[in-house]
Amino acid sequence: MSEFNAAVDRVILKLRNGWVRGTFALDENNESITCVSPKACKFCLSGAIISLRDAVMERKIRDALSAKGINSLPFYNDSQETVEPIIQVLESIKVKLCT
Repeated sequence: MSEFNAAVDRVILKLRNGWVRGTFALDENNESITCVSPKACKFCLSGAIISLRDAVMERKIRDALSAKGINSLPFYNDSQETVEPIIQVLESIKVKLCT
């Protein structure tokens, strides 16, 4: 698996474990918290990407989403009713590897 796909999978896992709108991250008490805190357990799309703490991979994911027409991650995240459309677009940006 490519490093890029692994990073996208980590973002997907974070969102599946707890997705939020209107804030970057929440702790177990549903209090807003910085997305890089070890206590963060629910994330928006931007928060999940930033929480990777890898600026190069963050830029690559943002660029791939931008190529899909998603330029404002907070707006895109907060305009969704469920996390599923976000998961679908993340799956669609994963690099297809030839075997």
